[in-house]
Amino acid sequence: MINLINRLVQRGVLTKEDASELIQQAEADATRAKEEAAKANAAAAANSEFAQSSLLPSPGELKNATALSQAVPQPTPVPEEMPPALQPGPDNTVRVTYIPEIVKNQLREQIEQDVLRDARRADDKFGPQPLVPDWVNRITLFGDIRLRYELDNFPRGNDNTGAFPNFNAINTGNPFDVTGTTFPPEYNVDKDRQRFRFRVRVGLNADLGDGFSIGIRGATGENDSPVTENQTLGNANNAQGGNFQKYSVWLDRAFLKWEAGGLPERDLTITLGRMDNPFFSTTLIWANDLGFDGAAISGRYQIVRGLTPFITAGAFPVYNTDFNFSNTLPNKFDSTDKYLYAVQGGADWSLNHDFHLKVAGALYDFNHIEGRLSNPSPR
Repeated sequence: MINLINRLVQRGVLTKEDASELIQQAEADATRAKEEAAKANAAAAANSEFAQSSLLPSPGELKNATALSQAVPQPTPVPEEMPPALQPGPDNTVRVTYIPEIVKNQLREQIEQDVLRDARRADDKFGPQPLVPDWVNRITLFGDIRLRYELDNFPRGNDNTGAFPNFNAINTGNPFDVTGTTFPPEYNVDKDRQRFRFRVRVGLNADLGDGFSIGIRGATGENDSPVTENQTLGNANNAQGGNFQKYSVWLDRAFLKWEAGGLPERDLTITLGRMDNPFFSTTLIWANDLGFDGAAISGRYQIVRGLTPFITAGAFPVYNTDFNFSNTLPNKFDSTDKYLYAVQGGADWSLNHDFHLKVAGALYDFNHIEGRLSNPSPR
């Protein structure tokens, strides 16, 4: 045990002062144990003398026993059962030939306390961590960054006469005169492009308790495109990027969610705000990075083992007229609201670990979103 203490001192777990204190405690406990053993031996000897005095042999028997004991060789005396001799070694260490069990327990507890104390001082992961408020443990921070080189090659012969207008730019911009002589915003369909692009997203999720949670995420983007957060390095667009200018960061997600169940076979979720796509779909219908604004409710419940039907519904405002429209006239116009109403139903079937099938059908109602000519129209 003393050698173990010395090894702990060599490795820096214990200081020399702590080791000396532990050895002194061991010596004191050993001395105390020796005194208690001596008292016990004295009491046992007194009881033995009392028993022998009640059965004293006759003088003849005593003489014969004495002669017999002299004829038979006497065994070497056996040392005490618990000799606490402390013998110094050649390297000035102390070797304890016997340590009582109570001393071993005390040494073990003291060493554990010293190791944990030193671990806390060194900020060791194995030591107890500092206590923090409970709400801190309910906040999860996350983020990601993506860098890539992108080469866009177009086949020769694409129609570049204006057959590919940028409808999103038209719908989100100023009114466009179809009878004019200028082209609407157009997509590039025949000129190759080489671009270095990156995407950065940072956000947090917070558990508010009672099934409520919030999510916030910011992301890069060279414009307010609804389908991508990619930013082209050096792209001079809308006074951001290019010529070593700073890049914009957009509010990409911001929602409040209430959830009950939270199990793969049973769950009910209501989400409000700007959220991820709540529908089961592929990129043939919705882009992966597209966010939905509005309210959605979804639920699933396993009716038999492995078969879990689900349903999702939502209402999403797509366009709302400016509050003061028209801005320069005293007479204002009614708001031209555009909504997407959607409902989807499906089932998730897991027959075994090797067979999984998920199917769904959806109805999307793009309310007042179809393009219309101005009234009166020249056509």
